[in-house]
Amino acid sequence: MTHTAADFLDLALHQDTALLDANARRQVEELGPRLVFHASAVGFEIRLGETASRVDLGVAIRRADATRPWTTARMNAHARSGWERLEALRAAWREPASALSREVPHIFLEFDSDDAGISEVPSVFLSFDPPLAGATGRDDARPVTPDRHGVAATREALGLLLGDQTPSVHDALLRCFAALPPNGYLLHAGCMLGREPATLRILVVLRPADVSGYLAAIGRSRCLPSIETTLHDLDRAGLVRGEVELQIDPLAADDSAVDVEVSGLDGDTGLADLAALLRHLVDRQVCSRQCREALLRWPETLLARSRQAACVCERRVSHVKLRIADGRVRSAKAYLSLSARPTLFAIDDARIAGRASARPSRQA
Repeated sequence: MTHTAADFLDLALHQDTALLDANARRQVEELGPRLVFHASAVGFEIRLGETASRVDLGVAIRRADATRPWTTARMNAHARSGWERLEALRAAWREPASALSREVPHIFLEFDSDDAGISEVPSVFLSFDPPLAGATGRDDARPVTPDRHGVAATREALGLLLGDQTPSVHDALLRCFAALPPNGYLLHAGCMLGREPATLRILVVLRPADVSGYLAAIGRSRCLPSIETTLHDLDRAGLVRGEVELQIDPLAADDSAVDVEVSGLDGDTGLADLAALLRHLVDRQVCSRQCREALLRWPETLLARSRQAACVCERRVSHVKLRIADGRVRSAKAYLSLSARPTLFAIDDARIAGRASARPSRQA
């Protein structure tokens, strides 16, 4: 059973959640039917410090599902140009000889929203598999090579997405790649294609002891006091594990702020971490109590009915992104995911949620 992005968004709209207000739902309803390509999941990026009248939409696509062209209906000329570049990226991703095909198992498309509505051209994020730590029995078994850090796939993608702009961004990217310590790695590389001019994002994963040195090496020394104070606070709350995820804009002129992503927020341990993190953010007035309670209700495995059939719906909190500046957490966003898989049993419609008004029943 393969779902389109439109199927997933339709399923998401029928979930019992207080995280999307009427305006956010309207944005999803307007965009959803136009996304007729195959997807493996959808997500919502929710701003925790404000009413969720603006929500960014994400679509996760596996390489095996990238068989249908990435297009939408009713595009203006600017949007059509962006989607043509995305279609070139999709075609290269499907080509077995490409670096994209070798190195990128998932691509995420994210539609940003603002007061004017939701973007018609999404941002694009390449997702790289994390390396296998200690694969040779040594803790430092990850060699520092350009290919290990996704340089080839990132360069290939930017050439397709940015064209003539590509040479101007390579130096900044290579500085970020070259500064990675032996145990650091690149998890995502993104291009905000819908923005003028297009901007970049990379997500790097580091050991806590390597964070300060890495930020200094890429010219982000001004944010060091802020990141060190915040990581100390998170560590005291038991929220810093063996690795720290930093989101970096290699082209940013402002080096006083940095984003930290807290992930691994599913399973019994992860849900306890989510509760502790949200309590930490409420105490610092970055998240409302109402938003915290709604987020804690989101993770669930339940029965639902998509447009195609009954399914098992998986709702997860993928990660929480913290914007750190001036020695503290200034704002936070939570990324919620929704995926579906076939159910192995015949299900009575009376037990199915998703398109019903009743509270969903948990899958046994």
